[in-house]
Amino acid sequence: MTLKQLKKRLNPVAQKVGYYTAYEISLKEYVGTISDPWQAKAELEQRGYESPPTVMGIELTAAKTHPQTGNTHDVTLRRIDPDNPRWQWHIHMWLHDGGTVSVDHVIVFSHYEMRPDFKRIDGEDAAEMLGRLQIHYRPEYNVDYFQGRADPVVKDLVND
Repeated sequence: MTLKQLKKRLNPVAQKVGYYTAYEISLKEYVGTISDPWQAKAELEQRGYESPPTVMGIELTAAKTHPQTGNTHDVTLRRIDPDNPRWQWHIHMWLHDGGTVSVDHVIVFSHYEMRPDFKRIDGEDAAEMLGRLQIHYRPEYNVDYFQGRADPVVKDLVND
């Protein structure tokens, strides 16, 4: 069982105590497709994208499921906003389209949110860091979490 599969299975338990480990992403977060999935991740990393932060080796990201296929994301990356380092663009990509592996594109969803890092960022004190984490894990849409907002790097790469 992969970690993403485990996160999906544990989600009902996590929700009972006010948290989540998996959820279905909204179609509002769809930003397009990127041709040549074999180079997409490398190109994004060259342009500032990185894997999500970890705690004890576990990525701080929920397993996202596609709203139409139910498949769990294949790749998740983030890019820290250079103008506001407490925020990040978070993208999720699927190589699977309708249950089959796509050989000509990768599907990209994106949102803009506060960073979930368990460390102080940009001069935060402990209370500000905890406030940022609370906002990250219980955001208000269109205030603390912006569905479908992609940064210029992704906008340059998507086909549609």
